[in-house]
Amino acid sequence: MWHQQVIPALFPQIILSVAAVVCMLLIAVKRNHAVVHLFTLLSLLLALGSLGRIPGVMGVDGLFVVDGLGVFMTGLILITAFFIGIFSYPYFSQSVLEREEYYILLLLATLGASLMVISNHFISFFLSLEILSVSLYGMIAYTKTSTVATEAGVKYLMLAAVSSAILLFGIGLMYVATGQLGLSGIGRQAVYTPTSGWFTAGLGLVLAGLGFKLALVPFHLWTPDVYSGAPAPTSAFVATISKGSVFVFLWRLFDSIGRDERMVIIFVVIAVASMLIGNWLALKQQNLKRLLAYSSIAHLGYLIVAFVAAGDRGLDAAIFYLVAYFISMLGAFGLISYLTESGKEKLLLQDYTGLFWQRPALAILLSLIMLSLAGIPLTAGFIGKFYVLLAGVYSAQWLLVMVLILSSVIGLFYYLRVVVQLFSRPDHAVYFPRSPYAISTGMAFLVLFILLIWLGIAPGNLITQIQQVVHLARG
Repeated sequence: MWHQQVIPALFPQIILSVAAVVCMLLIAVKRNHAVVHLFTLLSLLLALGSLGRIPGVMGVDGLFVVDGLGVFMTGLILITAFFIGIFSYPYFSQSVLEREEYYILLLLATLGASLMVISNHFISFFLSLEILSVSLYGMIAYTKTSTVATEAGVKYLMLAAVSSAILLFGIGLMYVATGQLGLSGIGRQAVYTPTSGWFTAGLGLVLAGLGFKLALVPFHLWTPDVYSGAPAPTSAFVATISKGSVFVFLWRLFDSIGRDERMVIIFVVIAVASMLIGNWLALKQQNLKRLLAYSSIAHLGYLIVAFVAAGDRGLDAAIFYLVAYFISMLGAFGLISYLTESGKEKLLLQDYTGLFWQRPALAILLSLIMLSLAGIPLTAGFIGKFYVLLAGVYSAQWLLVMVLILSSVIGLFYYLRVVVQLFSRPDHAVYFPRSPYAISTGMAFLVLFILLIWLGIAPGNLITQIQQVVHLARG
């Protein structure tokens, strides 16, 4: 009876594991980019469809907990990976590299992220994190003929290895203090060891390791180089799935051990620094991918506001914000992928001057994405930011609320600078390539456009679903 419950609960992860192996065999038999790409998309859809067969709430040997939060985030990860897969095909079709292995890495990275959001134990979390991280090393440096991509991959490899070592050392210290590696067990023991030096030191090291993965200040220095050097589809993955999955585990960890006054102060400082420094550094950027990188630091700072607020209201706000953020980042990096020509991305803001006069639909979409990231009304980003703001108000985190408002005003300047660039008349003739794969990518852009508007005008259905997810997550 045990396996009859566990196997359906882990169907999405099982499907992704099998798909990665089958994908490798397909490449070994005959290289065909279109076949491998189509198989990857079908595998992601099959994994997404299998979510409907998952029972309500159940634990798996203490390693995983399949609850509403885990199911919702797994679904969001699979949908996001599906869009990244769509954007990857035209991007890598322009390259003479062996393209097919990229989809193995994409499936494995998605597997690691989907396991992480249901992890309830440090062992399962760390193994999931390594599956994700090792796959990302290859995805970031995949265009091996590009020295910039190779440099970004090496930087991420070295810094991620150091952060993983710090994280593992912190886990070891927490084990010394509590004798537990399961989050629930650590939570029970933390009641008796809150002042233990080993426990405090371990928790601090774990927080530093997770802070690196989330690119929170002061652990953010790798972000702009990796975002700008990696292929655009990979940058989209790092900005969305990688960070979202780590954030969910961070939430589960502190839901188990609690948020005492010292921890709240630490997170308040991190949130304030991330919001202000992320937006301030983005003001100076002329490279669109680096601008989005610093912007993502600020957005993770906004998420920490919901994290500090805690409770069901904070979790509601955090999940909705993640959905809006995922959609916006997917659209931004998807457009960069789409406009890439012969493997050369349009990186500088001036490269997008006059886009509206040649490709008005793309310019309108990118403008909407920038407005959503800025939190302008009638966009998904506005509802997400407003929801986070309310969570901060209800928890009386007035400093975070004021900094959120101030930093959002700062962010408005550089987002509008991009919009102005799109609608400016170019001084000379500019050329924006037309992709031969415009149907699939065009449909993806249309869906993202509709979601950005729909969630900004009528977010009620999604909010209701999220509230049900939170209730299920609490058991």
